Amino acid sequence: MDTFIDIDGEEFDKVPGDLATRMFHELVIGRVDGKSLTCLRSDERCFLMFMESWEGPSFISLSQEEQEGELRFELSNGEVDTYPAELTVPLATAGEAIRTFHASGERSGQVHWEMDEVEDEAED
Repeated sequence: MDTFIDIDGEEFDKVPGDLATRMFHELVIGRVDGKSLTCLRSDERCFLMFMESWEGPSFISLSQEEQEGELRFELSNGEVDTYPAELTVPLATAGEAIRTFHASGERSGQVHWEMDEVEDEAED
């Protein structure tokens, strides 16, 4: 079961450390300017995707340490997505990325980001 966090309120800023990241399995934060951040949690690691807009480029997180295998992510609709572990970051890093996005609408400098080219590959 997911917990919904009111990230627009001041209460979000009072959530300590990576606790905000532990409160959900799937979190999508959208802004009026079209930017969004998606965070999927699987145990102690998270997959992040930052989108400039619905039509613009998207960026996915890359692990800064060697990770092998795949991780399963249960979505709020009950579906399960699988991503390579090398595309995940620790909970604390994901928490910092959420806070940065909440404060500025930008990608966190603590996360190594790569442009997601999956859509382009599917069109070839």
